[in-house]
Amino acid sequence: MVSVAGVLAFDFFFVRPYFSFSVSDTQYIFTFLVLILVGFVISYLTAMVRRQTEAAKVRERETYALFSLGRDLAVSNDLESYMLVIINRARETFGHHVIAFLPDPEKKNTLKPYLGTQDVNIDENERSAAIWAFEHQKIVGSGTDTLPNSKARFVPLVTARGKVGVLAILVPDEKDKLTIGQERLLEAYANLAAVAIESILLNEESHNAQILQDTEKLQTALLNSFHMIYGPHWYRLSGC
Repeated sequence: MVSVAGVLAFDFFFVRPYFSFSVSDTQYIFTFLVLILVGFVISYLTAMVRRQTEAAKVRERETYALFSLGRDLAVSNDLESYMLVIINRARETFGHHVIAFLPDPEKKNTLKPYLGTQDVNIDENERSAAIWAFEHQKIVGSGTDTLPNSKARFVPLVTARGKVGVLAILVPDEKDKLTIGQERLLEAYANLAAVAIESILLNEESHNAQILQDTEKLQTALLNSFHMIYGPHWYRLSGC
């Protein structure tokens, strides 16, 4: 449109007869066609550069979001602080409330919700959807074909060793549903969070195993000490 308007303005003001769209010299018709073609090419290239710039900005925001998550996780040292970082960063990145679900060590076949500093109500439907996503290792909820009426999108947290939990993004309104770019970022975010959670769980398991091993060594050392002091009488007194 701008190209055509420019050619018409050129014809109107600078081509005889002036202040008219009539053309007395037919050679100007070829000039007009060239000008329109050049205008269209420039418009196309400008639009393409604009799209590439927007895509670069989106990738930059995604990279920064993942970098910020990794940086904050690097200074955390326990599961609670890890979950707080993951939830808060996800809420800042996606603009929605976030809930993380991890297997409850005290209750078999149940998931324990982590809310961070948010005040969010969780009903049984959300809990059931989280368990389904965890067991089937499939993204379900808002915007998907499975449990589409749910108020959240549930993304399983899975690593090469297996499933570790579920990340839920609450999307209560249809107008606030995630874009394709946000869905892609959410999956990358969930992969990074899953690896981080698995690493801290393995560290805690290793730490607990080391404590148990040290406790057993201490008990053995104490028994050996009593044996050295009291001799065979210790075993008869202790009932061993």
